[in-house]
Amino acid sequence: MHRTSSTGSPGAVSPETALPVAVSPETALPARGARVHVSDWRWMLTTASDASTPPAHQLDASPLLSFDVDPGECVLIRGASGSGKSTLLACLAGLIDLHQPELARAHLDRDESADHRIVEGHIRVETLEVSEGSTGGTLVRPARVGLLLQDPMTQAVMPRVGDDVAFGLENVGVRPNEMPARIRNALDAVGLDVGLDTLTDKLSGGQRQRLALAGLLAMRPSLLLLDEPTAHLDPEGATEIRDAVARIVREHHLTLIVVDHTPDFWADIVTRTIDLAGPEGRHVERAKPAADVALPRATSPRASQSDASQSDASHTGASQVRAQHLARATDLAVGYPRAPRAHDKLNFVVDAGRILTVTGPNGSGKSALALTLARLIPARAGSLDVAVPRSRVGLVFQTPDHQFIGSTVFADVLSGVRHPRRERDRRVWSALTEFHLAEFAHRNPFSLSGGEKRRLSIADVVAAMSPEQPGLLIFDEPSAGQDDRTWHDLVVTLHRLADAGHGLVVITHDRRLISAVSDCRLELHS
Repeated sequence: MHRTSSTGSPGAVSPETALPVAVSPETALPARGARVHVSDWRWMLTTASDASTPPAHQLDASPLLSFDVDPGECVLIRGASGSGKSTLLACLAGLIDLHQPELARAHLDRDESADHRIVEGHIRVETLEVSEGSTGGTLVRPARVGLLLQDPMTQAVMPRVGDDVAFGLENVGVRPNEMPARIRNALDAVGLDVGLDTLTDKLSGGQRQRLALAGLLAMRPSLLLLDEPTAHLDPEGATEIRDAVARIVREHHLTLIVVDHTPDFWADIVTRTIDLAGPEGRHVERAKPAADVALPRATSPRASQSDASQSDASHTGASQVRAQHLARATDLAVGYPRAPRAHDKLNFVVDAGRILTVTGPNGSGKSALALTLARLIPARAGSLDVAVPRSRVGLVFQTPDHQFIGSTVFADVLSGVRHPRRERDRRVWSALTEFHLAEFAHRNPFSLSGGEKRRLSIADVVAAMSPEQPGLLIFDEPSAGQDDRTWHDLVVTLHRLADAGHGLVVITHDRRLISAVSDCRLELHS
């Protein structure tokens, strides 16, 4: 659940909170920003299935974390992939109860023999409200917390847009006659210009992210927790969302904690950053966000072409291989079945040894194009000629969870490799090492962090591709959730695959990634 009320989630407020009384909207002024206190918080990775793990069975543990956030303050949380950012937000929202250790497992593994991440510490989230009743005075009460999850595809709880935003309002007791205005205002604030009866499962990933944020803003929480809120948005949409969040936080004096890998994007909003460290490091708190680390030379652009219908066979490398068209679209129309066409008249080629980047606003049909290229949904009109068999087409889905079929990380990668057993194992370990997943080989894929899941979905496809024969590889938002190191490693991997003769289609909103890898570019329009 991505919306939590002041009394609806156990563990959102620790027992130390004074006077945890529910105050109705009629007896108190609107809540202002929450006050947050975190002390001695950490996560531990253990081999046991309960929280009484002896130290000898503890695999890793993060350093202890303590900090306070004042009402109305805006704080950025950053850190390497897997450092516990999403787990910390889940604890702040009360989705993990720190006072019942047997339940305090983040992202619980489905395999009882697998490792578990356990969290411990003390968290207090509260608001101060001035009563308008006859007695007056100040009340301290549990805060209403709004959490935007990392994966927007899992957050819609109702089948239609209007009902989805109304769901949270009903849970916190908003009067029915007040709901229409609050629903429309929230949708306008996030720029989601669709009808209230629009089916949520017809929205793109970016539109679902806007919808989830609208559901939070309509509830007017005193603490807003955002887990990579712009990861699935086009650049213009990301700026629009950031500015809307800043305006609402400022107008209502809300407290904001945001997790993001691009601190410079939030520099004008947040007052300080907290860098989470892994087991070998220590947490660092900064007064202002630190700028992104300068990228190594290896990430320089491959080319500056923008016409995806043209291909230059003289590009460096094996020119005869690079001249081979792996896919050609002529007047192609794409869209999901039983839905309006997302785009018409697409003309482009995908050449062996080259990288085509696809950009465009949310809802313009990028993911539908990916599924069409992979021949998972039919073209709506026009022609699409794919010159490689299905066995040499690989697709990295926008939502990694939709791709996993193995009970462990190792088994998931192994399931797509078609080689003799010894060679299969070697290829799997090579892919896990390349994507910094070898230490998680025996973990359940669904227990990984968002960034780790993304890298696993890429490893699945990369390991399955034969180096001897060119394949068509399609990546839908491959850089989402990656820190500086893993982002750079992704760029190196994409270059390596193209140099090996594969044709790559990279769908992304990441301007840095486009600059670093693009040979030619296809821009879709709404």
